[in-house]
Amino acid sequence: SSGINAEYGGALKSGKISEQGIKTISHVNNIPKLKERLEAIQKKLPWIETMDVTVDLKVPTEEMKLVINDNFKQEMLFYKQSQIGAQQSIARLKSLGITTQRPEVN
Repeated sequence: SSGINAEYGGALKSGKISEQGIKTISHVNNIPKLKERLEAIQKKLPWIETMDVTVDLKVPTEEMKLVINDNFKQEMLFYKQSQIGAQQSIARLKSLGITTQRPEVN
């Protein structure tokens, strides 16, 4: 509660909102500054640390029109994307010499 009052200069009282003391922020699409901030917060980690996968599943426009209104078809599309991503990741892990299966325990 005190954080809100401090932020708005005590303008909020008894559950009523007063425009007195509220700052207006103008939004500016400063692309160079946004890119600068993005670069500052991005971590440049090796793939093995993030295992990010992007699947470019090209879906024909006509098929996409059918998928939009059909939850089952949407789920199947997500499933296919996930399956392709998993296959790509396993291949990449194997190329790095990383085991992808647990050892069998008897």
